[in-house]
Amino acid sequence: MKSNNSRLVMLLGWLALLGAMGLFCLQAGYFLIHHRYQVEYVDNRLFYFINILAVILLLISLLLFLRLSGKVRGLIIGIVVVFIIVNVALMQLSQQHIQNIISLSPNLENTLVIKQDQEQREAIYYRTQYYLFARPHQRLPKQAESQYKIDWLTEDVVAVTYQTMTDSIEQFVGTYGDRGDGISYYEVGVQIQGEWAGEETHVNVGSEGIQIDYQQQSEWFEWNDVVQFGTLAIVLSNQDGPAWTIVLNEGYQIYDAENNPPEGEITLYQVTMEEHPPIILKR
Repeated sequence: MKSNNSRLVMLLGWLALLGAMGLFCLQAGYFLIHHRYQVEYVDNRLFYFINILAVILLLISLLLFLRLSGKVRGLIIGIVVVFIIVNVALMQLSQQHIQNIISLSPNLENTLVIKQDQEQREAIYYRTQYYLFARPHQRLPKQAESQYKIDWLTEDVVAVTYQTMTDSIEQFVGTYGDRGDGISYYEVGVQIQGEWAGEETHVNVGSEGIQIDYQQQSEWFEWNDVVQFGTLAIVLSNQDGPAWTIVLNEGYQIYDAENNPPEGEITLYQVTMEEHPPIILKR
């Protein structure tokens, strides 16, 4: 029985030591790619959390491997506790300077990452890599005054709505997929030309612009008022700013090489800080 317990202790010790070494290697690799390739953790607080976890695992391995006197054990534990307190304080300080906005898609396959400078109120949208890392991709168009309203319109399209410093409403759309071959670029407006209908809603997409009839009110948008995000979404703006977002739903089939007409559903989403369900439209 004592031999089995000894083996279990050794196994746990080695697992803890290997885990600590792996985390230290991860931090070393992060320092390298961060300075060379501008890669960051998806959440800046992860750096300090990994530090804490690595030191705790190292402490466990030392306590399991070595027979330390009570004073030495207490000294080592005290040092680790101080290290943890310092990293927790740095973690809180980091969040005060840079706010990390993170949202997972419903299927957990895509991650929205936005980091906002709390003093300048400027926000940057990041592209994720390997779940843990991200690179700056695009600055959001205007400074945000309030919290962000985040809505996943499909599994690979997320709408980020926020109020700006000038009290206007702005929207940014993150896209993570494609409805074509993943290589060719295409215009969303061209793919959805025609008439669409949904609950109390009618949308007519033509060569001169887009008309939206919603709850007995009609709006007209010229193509100059349309901004495309990726190959999945467009945002329609009027004199007050962004008003509607149109998204190609999953399963939508665009014009292919054999000129087969596009088919599938689209989503119409009103740009507002209030809760407003997306509207599914069919041809």
